[in-house]
Amino acid sequence: EVRYLSSEGNYEKRDFHSLNVSKVVSHKLAKLVFNDGCSISIDNKDADRFLQEVFNNNKFRKNFGEELEAGYAIGGLVLRPYYDEANKTIKIAYCRADTFYPLESNTNDISEAAIATVTQVSEGKKNIRYTLLEFHEWEDGKYFIRNELYRSENEQEVGIRVPLNSLAKYENLQDEVYMEHFTRPIFVYIKLAGKNNIDVSSPLSLGIIDNAKRQLLDINDKYDQFMREIEEAGRKILASDDFFKVRYNEEGMPIKRFDSKTGVFQRMRSDEPFIDEFAPSLRSSEFISSINFILRIIELETGFSSGTFSF
Repeated sequence: EVRYLSSEGNYEKRDFHSLNVSKVVSHKLAKLVFNDGCSISIDNKDADRFLQEVFNNNKFRKNFGEELEAGYAIGGLVLRPYYDEANKTIKIAYCRADTFYPLESNTNDISEAAIATVTQVSEGKKNIRYTLLEFHEWEDGKYFIRNELYRSENEQEVGIRVPLNSLAKYENLQDEVYMEHFTRPIFVYIKLAGKNNIDVSSPLSLGIIDNAKRQLLDINDKYDQFMREIEEAGRKILASDDFFKVRYNEEGMPIKRFDSKTGVFQRMRSDEPFIDEFAPSLRSSEFISSINFILRIIELETGFSSGTFSF
C-alpha cells in the first residue's frame, strides 16, 4: 500500500500498481539459455546412459529451467547431487544464492562453502526455526562434509547449536564425512549474470536486478501513475444539489433522479440549478512512451537487444 494526499487534505491508502519486469526478464533469459534445443551428452556410452537416467529421475529439463529463472533474478545458482536412500538413485538439489556462503575462493572458482537449509517446525504455539549448515571443506588435500544443526525461536537469528537428531529428518545424518577419491567439490556454482561489478574480487555473480534496480523502480512508479490516472480519469457529471433532493409521488414513494450507488454524479452547491459533464483527457501516449524508454535502458543493462520488450 502507498499513502497519498486526498482532495480534502487527508492521507489515504491505496494498493500500488506494479509491473513485475524482473520476473519477465529472468524468464526470458532462462528460456534463451536453456530450452528444448539444448542437449547434454558424454562420449562414453555407459556414462552417458547413467547421466540421462539421473536427468530423467530428476526431471532435469523442467526443474533446471525454472531454477535458472530464480538464479538470474537473485544472482547465481548452486547444484548439489545427493543419494536418495529410499529410491536408490542420485538426486540433484538446487541451492539459491541466499543460502550459499563461500568459505574459500579466488576470483575464478569456489573450493569451500557452507550451504544453509532452513526448516520451520511448530512446537506448541511457537514456530521453531531449524537451520542445517552443511560445510564443504578441504584439509590437507582431503575433502570433508560437516553438518551442524541450529535451533532458534527468532527468524532473525541462527540460534544455538543442537544435536542433529533433534530433528527427525536429520537423525541419520553424520557430523562429519570424509569423501574419498574427491579432487574437487561436490557442488557446482554457476555464474549467470556475468562478472560482479559491485565487488570485483567476489567469486559470486550479480542478479539482473542489481544493475537495473533504479530503472525497475522507475518503471513501477510510472506504471502506478498511469493506472492511477486511468482510475481517476472517469467521466463525471456535475449537478447542483437541487437535482439530488428527494421527492415523493402520490403514494409516498421516493422518486430518484440519479442512481445513488454510482460515483459518476458529483453534487455541488449552487443557487441556480445546473448540470454539466467533466471528462478529463488521458495522457496515455506520454506514459507509454516513458515506460518504453525505461524498458530500452533495462534491455541495455540486462544484455537484451533493443526492442526485445515493449509496453
